[in-house]
Amino acid sequence: MEAIDFIKQIMWDYATDKAHKNYIVKYRDGSRKTLRTFWSACGRVAYFGKRMRNRGYPIDDFRFKDVVSVTRIESRGCPLSLFVKHMKDAVKILNDSGLWQDIREEIEGVLSMGEEVHQKIYDAINSGDSYTNFYKECCENGKFPFIKTHQIYYSFCKRKCWKSIAYLRWERKYYNEFFRGIIKEHKSYSMRWKNGYDNTLAVRSDEDGRIRGWYCEEYVGCANGHYYLLFDATHAIYIEDD
Repeated sequence: MEAIDFIKQIMWDYATDKAHKNYIVKYRDGSRKTLRTFWSACGRVAYFGKRMRNRGYPIDDFRFKDVVSVTRIESRGCPLSLFVKHMKDAVKILNDSGLWQDIREEIEGVLSMGEEVHQKIYDAINSGDSYTNFYKECCENGKFPFIKTHQIYYSFCKRKCWKSIAYLRWERKYYNEFFRGIIKEHKSYSMRWKNGYDNTLAVRSDEDGRIRGWYCEEYVGCANGHYYLLFDATHAIYIEDD
């Protein structure tokens, strides 16, 4: 495969769908790499560098002159039934923990709207430039103004919906119970530790009587990373990278 053919193939994939795509790229020396690509702000296909989430490098014939084949990795999104199950699981987890009752009420409202609405939400997330389309439908007077926390619905659409808290192995049992107690008693508490990332877990009891929680994994020494909402002492759900 010539580099120009490699570029043409990826450009063809992006012709009607600007959502992020992943590929397995094979090189002349027999090595294989996963290439995470995206449509850049300047109107070109680019790829994320290692540990990059919101910037990268242009795809050009110099960088990929030794490519011999490229295979697109198909999306591993879940079926509609699992999407709905994840919403139901979220309601149960939030009912049991007492965290994020405003989000629980929102999800319960979505569940009550029935299969037709569930299908429309699911389709909006999984078609076209999914992030832009779904964001507009939720936040810019679109079809789903009742969805205020739109980020979590992307996670409901993934087979692996939940993020476990990366406590140190020998402390996991203790802190699972510790934070269950903090949440149950509506206390405010935060903790930081290192475990591959700079990890932070925080619970806050607000004046309105609601209790909320957050979890993040930031690159060591850098205030950027992966951010989640805490749904109970052991489950979090992704909201954004920074």
